[in-house]
Amino acid sequence: MPFNGLRVLSLESRRAEEMDTLIRKQGGEPFVAPSMREVPLEQHDEAFTFADRLLRGEFDCVILLTGVGTRLLWKTLLTRYAEDDLKRALQRLTVIVRGPKPSAAIRELGLVPDVQVPEPNTWRELLTVMQERPENKLALQEYGKPNTDLIDGLVALGKKVTPVRIYGWDLPEDTAPLRNAAAKLIAGDFDVVLLTTSTQIVNLMKIAEEEGIAKQVVESLQSSFIGSIGPTTSETLEEYGLKADFEPSHPKMGLLVNEAAAMVLQNRDRTRALASEGVGGSGPLPQSDAQQEIIKRLSPVSSSPLNFHLDQYDGPLDLLLDLIRKQQIDIRDIPIATITSQYLAYLDKAREMDLDIGAEFVFMAATLIHIKSRLLLPVDPALQKEGETAEDPREELVQRLLEHQRFKDAAEMLQQKRIIEENVWSNPQMKHFVSENEDPGLAVGLFDLIKAFGEVLERIKTRPVIEIQDEEISIGDMVLHVRSLLDAAKTDKPVFILRVMEQQRSRRAMICLFLAVLEMVKSQSVVVLQADLFGEIALAKGERFEEDAAQPPATIEEEYK
Repeated sequence: MPFNGLRVLSLESRRAEEMDTLIRKQGGEPFVAPSMREVPLEQHDEAFTFADRLLRGEFDCVILLTGVGTRLLWKTLLTRYAEDDLKRALQRLTVIVRGPKPSAAIRELGLVPDVQVPEPNTWRELLTVMQERPENKLALQEYGKPNTDLIDGLVALGKKVTPVRIYGWDLPEDTAPLRNAAAKLIAGDFDVVLLTTSTQIVNLMKIAEEEGIAKQVVESLQSSFIGSIGPTTSETLEEYGLKADFEPSHPKMGLLVNEAAAMVLQNRDRTRALASEGVGGSGPLPQSDAQQEIIKRLSPVSSSPLNFHLDQYDGPLDLLLDLIRKQQIDIRDIPIATITSQYLAYLDKAREMDLDIGAEFVFMAATLIHIKSRLLLPVDPALQKEGETAEDPREELVQRLLEHQRFKDAAEMLQQKRIIEENVWSNPQMKHFVSENEDPGLAVGLFDLIKAFGEVLERIKTRPVIEIQDEEISIGDMVLHVRSLLDAAKTDKPVFILRVMEQQRSRRAMICLFLAVLEMVKSQSVVVLQADLFGEIALAKGERFEEDAAQPPATIEEEYK
């Protein structure tokens, strides 16, 4: 498993159980300590003032930052105002949502947002969107503490901002798990720390300061692998002198866990090797200097405007899309010189770390340089005279990037569905195997049976060879044999398929038994189950066990002739 038994600390609160499950599925040992709770403000003056001005038409835009805040704001306003009046007022203006959560919340009200901020859904992307928007009178639904950077940026754009704060963040009512987490951090009990919001690190440090161990907690975090959900959380880490080792390709909790698991062991092994051997071949360094050099060499998140996730790109188009997204560049108007230099910088960085670079990455580098050289050439005078527009050498690359983005978005959507299905729904076919009052066990597939059959064949290789003449054993005989075993077995005594196979005296008998079991499973005469994962495979009567008893075994035998 990717985490391979590493101890993982999460400070998730609202989705603590889901986070615990995700970490366990990736082979980690989770310790989930809820670090925060959302506290509605005792006074709702700001919300009611906002509603009064909204109904008077004093705003031309509402910006919703969180799903929880949107729902709580709406619930609060309904205590004083008519729902239809509020909806009509919102429909008259522009509704902008920061991400998918407030988008879902506003759709629950029967309204559709006009604009959704692109990923990673931070205040920076919101400011970029607002640069092109004509609306100037804004109502900003805030969450937690006010985001002064966002407000100052909107004001700098000439916008009039009215903050609407409806809830704040506070420590959980029971701080014992969070205090325990701080103590375990100091004791070195965690290898990985995963953060899904900036408030988590703020509250952890608040507890550490109360306990008088803030310095030790920071030092322990510096030696841990820190996964950050996105740039805002990473910036908060930097305020405490910490750096995130990893950010997921998209700010989703499932991707944070899965992608962190994929790269944490590789980074940890590489870090240990560099620390023990010395970086750059200059001999062993003092521990502090080695750590600083390792962070400089390995950390995907740095003070540079680019974040190189060296282990996550599926190809050159994936890398180009990431560079374009991080620089907030219009994909249809790519500054080819800038992107080419950044792309080549990635290749240089990969070579420094002895990573294998595929031929497709080198080919793309050549393509970028070719496009750059074509852009430097003067326009053909003959085309200018004829009034024709010269072909943009970037167009083919742009179309390839757009197509790759569509497939990538579809793949991420399917990945999210898989994560949700794995963690929410049980196996819908389980009801076909057992009744409600029985222990369901685990369903067994064809490959489990084939694997078990192979194990039996391996075991019998050590048996002495016995020649038996004229052995006439058929699949039909084995069907009758399995039926007799199930009829004779008690309800609390399962029939284990491997034990039955090992009792056979020849390879032919085993093969016939195996095919007989497959035929009976196919006809639903029997079902195969496991009491636990990797446990012995057992046989049990199926729905058609009694009905198929009337079918002569010779009928099955005919199908194999």
